[in-house]
Amino acid sequence: MANITVICDREFFQPFDQRVYKEVCSMKKGGHNIEIVTPHKSTEIKEFEGIKAHCIETGGPPGMVALKMIRKALKTDCDLFYCHELDPLLYSIVLKRITRKPVIWDCHEYLVPMKKELQGRLSAVLT
Repeated sequence: MANITVICDREFFQPFDQRVYKEVCSMKKGGHNIEIVTPHKSTEIKEFEGIKAHCIETGGPPGMVALKMIRKALKTDCDLFYCHELDPLLYSIVLKRITRKPVIWDCHEYLVPMKKELQGRLSAVLT
């Protein structure tokens, strides 16, 4: 089965993200190897139900957490990137260009009403 790196832009553990938890547990039950990259209060590795979570310390200059998350994701041995929310999609696009690995975007929001607010090529890519 596939090795999947899940990228969360919001803290996974506090508050606990039930949506992501259910999805990664389902993927794990399906036989996939799952690793999560998530912001957290400290840099550490946590494990639960056979799933490894790479916690990246928040703080520092703007964009630093994103760079740390991208760097950590590059170090995982994955077949594809699975991202939640809009910001991780941007990280995953960078990762896709570097690694040539596929990206799955799980959009929790309905973005069609936002289409008029988006401009140019970004609008075409997102909708």
